[in-house]
Parts: sequence; structure tokens; C-alpha cells
Amino acid sequence: MAGRRRFGRVRQLPSGRWQARYKGPDGIDHPAPHTFESKASADRWLSLQEAEIIRGDWIDPDAGRIDFGNYAATWIEERPGLRPKTIELYRYLLRGHLEPTFGTMLVADIHEPHVRRWRKERLDTAIGDKIKTPWVLHDLRRSCATGLANIGTPPHLVEEILNHSKGQIASIYNKSMYRDEKADALRKWGAHVLAHAHRRDAAASVQSLNHARRGRA
Repeated sequence: MAGRRRFGRVRQLPSGRWQARYKGPDGIDHPAPHTFESKASADRWLSLQEAEIIRGDWIDPDAGRIDFGNYAATWIEERPGLRPKTIELYRYLLRGHLEPTFGTMLVADIHEPHVRRWRKERLDTAIGDKIKTPWVLHDLRRSCATGLANIGTPPHLVEEILNHSKGQIASIYNKSMYRDEKADALRKWGAHVLAHAHRRDAAASVQSLNHARRGRA
């Protein structure tokens, strides 16, 4: 007598085809979306469902019966703690890079091969093989902080210039505003930026002069 399956159940229908079902992590009984020609095919399907549960990749089939575009838009809308600029960025990425491919697909129908193919298509069509994102004002703060560090500004002064909080302990014992130090650091940063801009202008002038000379030759 054949042993009982340790995961899921299969039974033969009056039509001769086989039906498979299993109890998911949610405690609900989930039937296969279709019947199978043989018991072996039904068993293989159950084995795949079990493997997804073990890997943590299982998706509730009912929850997945929603198109990706609506699911993603709702996820962004209901995500707690997102800043307005982050929400704007997520919506841009969804609208420009995800919805054209996955917008009308059901979440449950999106699998790894679809994602790999989408990624390859995006890399093939993106300029410089990078997906561009919109520029935001915060980029200036990040560039300034990186530049200040690169010219030797102490980390605590960089944080002060960005007006970041000192932390609970430091704010109790250290009341210095570092006004002179911050002013000096910003003067050095300004001189560094101007020098870089002058070098670029000089390089552009030399390039223009070389073009002009080649044109007269």
C-alpha cells in the first residue's frame, strides 16, 4: 500500500484527470489552478509548491491575482515613513521603468525569468548602461558632504555644516556651534569648486583653440 504524502493531497476525478491541493502557510487549503493528466504531474506540482514555501518564495495565489501596476501604486501610497521626494522617485521609477513591462501582469504571474529579461532590456536601452533617475535637491547636499570630506574636512564639521543632529549624548555635553570652523571649511570648499571650474574652462578654451587651428590647417 502506497504511503501517505507528507505534503498536499492528490485525487483522481471522474474525468480521469488528477487534482492537487495543499495547505499553505496561511492555514488555508489551496487547490492547483488546473488539473493534471497524471498523478506524477500532480505530485511534481505539489513538490514545487513545497519548495517555494521552504525557500520563503511562496505567494498566496489569491493575493497575487492583482495586476502589478495597482499593487505597486498601492504599496507606495501605503508605505509608512517615506519622504515626499522618495515617493516622487518611486513613482517615477514605477511609471518609467516598471509599468511598461509589468503594469498589466498579475503579481502571481511574474517570475524570475521575466525579471531577468526586463533587467537585460533596461540595461540594453539605458544610456551608459545605467538607469537614470531624476535629479533632486538633496543631491547637492550629498555632493557637498563628499567634497568637504575629500578636501580634509573633519567628519564632525561636515555633520555640523549639514545641520545633522549631534546625538543625544553629544548634544548634552558639546554646545559648540563651530561657527569659525564651519566658515573656514566652506571657504576652502568654495575655493576648491572655483579652481575646478576654472580648470574646466581652461580645458574647454584649449580644446576650442585646437579645433580652430585644425580648421585653418
